[in-house]
Amino acid sequence: NSGTISSGRGAFGIAVVGSSDISGGITNQAGGTISGGVRGIEIANNGDVSGGITNQAGGLIEGATGIAVNASKISGGITNDGTIQGTGGTAISLTGLTGATPIVINGGRIMGNVIDDAPANGFSPGTVAGNFTSEGNFDVSSFDVSSGAAFTFGAGNTITSNSAVSDSGTIVISATGSSITGGLSVNAGGILTAGSNFAVNGALANAGTISITAGKTLTASSYVASTGTLQTELTSTGSANTIGNLISTGSVVNLAGETVNV
Repeated sequence: NSGTISSGRGAFGIAVVGSSDISGGITNQAGGTISGGVRGIEIANNGDVSGGITNQAGGLIEGATGIAVNASKISGGITNDGTIQGTGGTAISLTGLTGATPIVINGGRIMGNVIDDAPANGFSPGTVAGNFTSEGNFDVSSFDVSSGAAFTFGAGNTITSNSAVSDSGTIVISATGSSITGGLSVNAGGILTAGSNFAVNGALANAGTISITAGKTLTASSYVASTGTLQTELTSTGSANTIGNLISTGSVVNLAGETVNV
C-alpha cells in the first residue's frame, strides 16, 4: 500500500479473522496510510500474517489501537521504520497470542504502549535494530538492543520484560521516571548511559560500559560485574563534589573484575 486504506468511522483499516492468513504479508510503503476508527490493523480469531507486517519509512498505521492481535499471531513479525500510532494510548496490543509475533524496530516512531497480556509465553520478542526513542511503555517477553543500535527512553517510559533486557548496542536514559523491570544485561560492547535517575528492578549485569552522570543515581536489585567498565562522573563546584551513584538494594555491590573510572 502506498495510498490510503481507511475505514472512516468503521472499526478496522485491515482485518484478518477466522483462521485466515496473508502469506504474502502486508507492506505499507512511504506515503501509505492504513487507518481504522478502532484498529488500524486487526488480526483475530486464529488469524495470521505469515508474511509479516512491514511499515516502511514514511508509512503510517493508526487507530485507537494501531495494531491489535487477539487470539492470533503474526508469525512473519512486525517490522517498523515508519509510524505506528495508537490514539487511545496503545500502539500494539497483543492479547492471547497463539504463536510467536516478533517485533523489530529499525527506526521510526511507535506512539503509544506495546503490551503483551501474557509475556511469559515468550511470543513477543522485541528487538531495536536501529536508532529509536520510545513514546510509550513496553511489556513484552524479551527486549534486545542490537549491536550498532541505540535505544533512548522517552520521559517516564518503562520496559517490562519476562527475561532480562539484553543490551549489545546503546541504551540512553535522558529523562526522569524511566525504569526496567526484569533485569538488564549490558553485554560486551554494549553501553548504558544514565544521564538521569534510573531503576533496574532486577539484576544488573555489566560486561560492557555503564556511565553515570554526576548527581544521578542508577539503582538495581543487584549488581553483577564481570569484565565491564563502570564510569561515574565527578564534578566539583568550589569545595563541593558531586558524583554519579550506583546503588544495589538487595546485595552488596561486587566490583570484582570491573574497571572503575571516575
